[in-house]
Amino acid sequence: SAVALLQVGRSAEARALLLPIASGRWGFRQMRVAALMRLSTCDFLDELYDESLRKKRLALSMMSPRSIQFRVARYAEVATLVALQSSAEARAVLRGIDADAAAIAQDVAVVGQVDELQPQLEKSV
Repeated sequence: SAVALLQVGRSAEARALLLPIASGRWGFRQMRVAALMRLSTCDFLDELYDESLRKKRLALSMMSPRSIQFRVARYAEVATLVALQSSAEARAVLRGIDADAAAIAQDVAVVGQVDELQPQLEKSV
């Protein structure tokens, strides 16, 4: 598999396996997203940071912002920006991740409050 090849530093062979999946119009969108992220890893390992960032951002544009995969990819984006010595942009992305996490925590808190009130509401009806 491409992941196994990446783990042993064989990025050229992994790239050859991933390119048809990432560039094809067939298959599931998530398969293309995963292939793009792994191609981005190939580029990162080969120190092609600009290309790595481009592929990461393309993959991010195809993901649901609510998914765990999206959040993990955002951290990978930060790592690539740091490799490109774009620390100001990396900090801006991190602030965005933190803001998203704060909004999710607030939503979870509201759901928890509703769950606590539910039994009281049922008794009053």
